Amino acid sequence: MLGNIKLYDLIFERLDEMNYNKILDWRNQDFVRLNMISKEIITSEMHEIWFRKLNKEFNYIYIVSHNQIPFGVFSISNINHRDQIGETGSYLVSKEFQNTGLSIIAGYGLAEIAFKYLKLQKLYCRVLKNNKNALKLNVSQGFKIEQDQGEYYRLLVSKTDYYNNKTNIQIINYLTNQDQ
Repeated sequence: MLGNIKLYDLIFERLDEMNYNKILDWRNQDFVRLNMISKEIITSEMHEIWFRKLNKEFNYIYIVSHNQIPFGVFSISNINHRDQIGETGSYLVSKEFQNTGLSIIAGYGLAEIAFKYLKLQKLYCRVLKNNKNALKLNVSQGFKIEQDQGEYYRLLVSKTDYYNNKTNIQIINYLTNQDQ
């Protein structure tokens, strides 16, 4: 099973017993939870139950840091190994990280984890229709709107489409060269 990973000068720290409580306060911030499909405030009891039930074979949740400073929570969850598909999700831990480019780099790192390490062939995400920044980011990385689910869109990208996207290739090549 995959653990912590360093990609593109970022550390993807896998959620575990030692760090899972960090994400509760981050997730409950208004600027985060109001952009989630589930907008309710999560109690510590609900969070504990969620973490205990979390199947780590089908859910890869990471606290992502740059220069040892956590800036976001990025995940590949609900993995179906038979169909080789998983759901991506992310949020920043503070407004100060908005418009820094870190979420874009982490998104590329997450796709690399999904396609290269987990051997998935497709990724999907669910994005609220009013979350224009998230929609724009996902579409720029090759996701296409697959379904209109009322309040949100379900977007999908295949591994082939992702790596055939010339912008993705240019950015990945640039980031890879920066890692060396």
